[in-house]
Amino acid sequence: MDSKSWGRVFREIREMKNLSLAKVAGDYENSPNFITSKQQVSRFELGKSDITLTKMY
Repeated sequence: MDSKSWGRVFREIREMKNLSLAKVAGDYENSPNFITSKQQVSRFELGKSDITLTKMY
């Protein structure tokens, strides 16, 4: 499965769980779990970039 497909699957799961980009990225005010920016997650979902497994874990 290529990164574009993984991004689509990730987005479907995120939307099914009603999670915002900021929430899954940990990119919101006073978040104790910053992982990456919401822009980076968006690029991943669109297949324009990749996210390392370390960040996903």
